[in-house]
Amino acid sequence: MFESTRNFLNASMRGVGTNPTYRRGPKHCDGSPIRRLLPSKLAPQSRGGQSNMAILHAVSPGTIVRCDYSRGGFQEPEMVKARPAVVVSPRLPHRDGLCTVVPLSTTPPARQVNYVVKLTIQALPPPYSETTVWAKCDMIATVGFDRLDLFRTGRHHTGKRKYLTPKLSLDDLERVRIGVRVLGWAT
Repeated sequence: MFESTRNFLNASMRGVGTNPTYRRGPKHCDGSPIRRLLPSKLAPQSRGGQSNMAILHAVSPGTIVRCDYSRGGFQEPEMVKARPAVVVSPRLPHRDGLCTVVPLSTTPPARQVNYVVKLTIQALPPPYSETTVWAKCDMIATVGFDRLDLFRTGRHHTGKRKYLTPKLSLDDLERVRIGVRVLGWAT
């Protein structure tokens, strides 16, 4: 049936003339292989001109991070783009890889409400250089670390990345937590 061992090996790699129950991975109905990209194989997603580098460890409450809401799972009128957010939860036991954040916006609210808190923060790297922001406490979300990143400020002369880790004062963090409690949530 096969002219040579080489033809047999080539055919068996394609699944021709072999046991039909054994296949190399999933196939479409036409027999072509289904190709799946693992997250590590995907092209880095851009967030404000920087590639996606998730944080690996929990950061303390009050730390301002970049949260990428555009990575899926959110739809308008929810947050749908990368933006600064403040971490409001401590590291929780048995919940590694998650933290609760409140997004920050440079757009003032249309109406004065108790769950939007005006803050003055240190300038962040572009495009987030505004120092007056509003914590949108009604948009609180528990997100995975893969959505979060620290702000990059360049590289050290050794080539290692340098990060900015701004933090809210304890008073400002408490004001944000009060804004969340107004909604009936405890923080």
